Order: sequence, then C-alpha cells, then structure tokens
Amino acid sequence: MSIGDYEYPLEQCDVLAVRRPVLGEYRLFRRKCLEYLRGDAPTSVMNQVHGLAWHTAVFRTLNEARRLEPERAVNGAMWELIGHGYASLMTLGIRKLVDRDPRTDSVWNVISQIEKRPELLRRENFVCYDGLPFDPRTAYARHLQSNPIEANRVSWLPTSGREAWATSQLRQDAFDALAWFPRQTQAPGCRAPRDLGEAQNPLGARGDRGGL
Repeated sequence: MSIGDYEYPLEQCDVLAVRRPVLGEYRLFRRKCLEYLRGDAPTSVMNQVHGLAWHTAVFRTLNEARRLEPERAVNGAMWELIGHGYASLMTLGIRKLVDRDPRTDSVWNVISQIEKRPELLRRENFVCYDGLPFDPRTAYARHLQSNPIEANRVSWLPTSGREAWATSQLRQDAFDALAWFPRQTQAPGCRAPRDLGEAQNPLGARGDRGGL
C-alpha cells in the first residue's frame, strides 16, 4: 500500500520552532521505515507476509479437501511436491523476514535502521509528528470548553489536529509501552531505548524502568 502524505505541515505541529528541523528529519525517517514495512514494493515486509499468508491459505484449503474426501484418488507425487514446496516457501520466506543483509527488506533491518537514529525517537516527535497535541489533558480541557458534556447528547471526537486529545493519549501510551517509561516521565525529550531489545524487558538493560 502507498504511504500517504502528512496531513499537517511542520508549522502546525505542537513542537517548538527551534526543534522543528529535527521533527522534519523524523517525518522523513518515519516515511522511509514505513516504505520498508508496508510500501508498494513487492519486497516490503507486509507484502512478504501477505504472500506467506496466501500460500498458507491455499495449502490448507487443498489439504482440507483431501481430508474431507479421503477416498478420492490423488497423485501421490503431486502431493509430495505440494507439501515439500509449501515447507520450502515458508522456510525461505521466514528466513528472508529476519535476514540481516542490509540490502534486504526485512524486519531485522527496519529495527536496525531505527536503532541507528536514537536521537529521533523522542516522545515529542512520536506524538506530535502530524499535528497532534503533546499534552492530551490540555487538549481535553479545550474540548470540554467548546463541547460541554450534556445528557442524551452524542458528539464526535476529533482524531487529528490540535483538538485530538484521545489520539494524543493513545500515542503517549504507545510510547510508554515502547520505551518502558513510567507515566511521570512524559517529557518531550524522553527517548526510546537505544537498543529496541530493551523494550522487551520491563527492567531495561540497566535494571530500571527508564532504560536510558
């Protein structure tokens, strides 16, 4: 799938003007990583995964048909070829997804690219890269002022822009999960772990929840 353009220009992002050049770098870097993950190229990670899923669906459909009609005569050599071919496709496909060769589009190489730019993985960039407010509580207060809660009244929540407090909160939570930062450290300069493997360990590589 194609990667869409950003909805808001840098000037409308909730980032101080002095830090917007870095945010611009983050936006370009984010698009690059998304192209690796789910771009239009046939070798993008998601296209590789979709290919493996399709081969699995076809193989299981054929195998289920054989199970439902065990008395039907089949070509043994053909089924041997299908079974071995499916196993080879899965083995090769999974191997490609974790390939460390920098010339390949693999999950490993996407993570490696991210780990090379730790200075970009800051909470402010992660939350505010496309117009969202950094502080969801302030945005929520503004929302209540313009849209007071009333009984038996349904209202829509904004999902983009400076008033999208709920989306901002979701991104704050996502960064917490990525970096294992406790809630009280929600500062713009908080960084994700230099080694993303640390994010899998709730104690971090240094024995604390902050990691860095």
